[in-house]
Amino acid sequence: MGEIIAVLSGKGGTGKTSFCANIAVSLCALGEKVLLIDADAGLRSLDLALGMSDQLLFTYGDVIEGRASLKEAAAAHPKIPSLRVLTAPASPELPYTQEQITHLLRYAKQHFSFVLVDCAAGLGADVLSFAAAADRAVIVSTSDYTALRGAQSTANIFSQIGQENCS
Repeated sequence: MGEIIAVLSGKGGTGKTSFCANIAVSLCALGEKVLLIDADAGLRSLDLALGMSDQLLFTYGDVIEGRASLKEAAAAHPKIPSLRVLTAPASPELPYTQEQITHLLRYAKQHFSFVLVDCAAGLGADVLSFAAAADRAVIVSTSDYTALRGAQSTANIFSQIGQENCS
């Protein structure tokens, strides 16, 4: 069974997407089977970072709502065979419950060595849902004061919701 890692920050522009893409590629180079989930509904960009913008037809919303299976929705990277990518819905209008997100991640965990979740910036309900369902969280920050304050706030909130595995 795999491990779910939520990657987040209290502020945008800290490098979460770059971190996720690079860690995923590195894990694949070590022989691991990796699923990358772009959890930034409305502002998704992981597909652009990976050069896959024309290949992602389904979203995690399609999987949650039963319109596609995880196997159908998680697109294979064209050059890295053990890397799959599942994108976020283009519109953030349909919020999913904690239970739905947890079910999606637990199912994905059964099929991949690692599930990396590239969360949206800030501390919205969707970010908290993905973080609560993860086995651990990585908080990404830059060295400027606003990013560091956001990272500290994020760590404090995660501690309050019981996500103690933060780095």
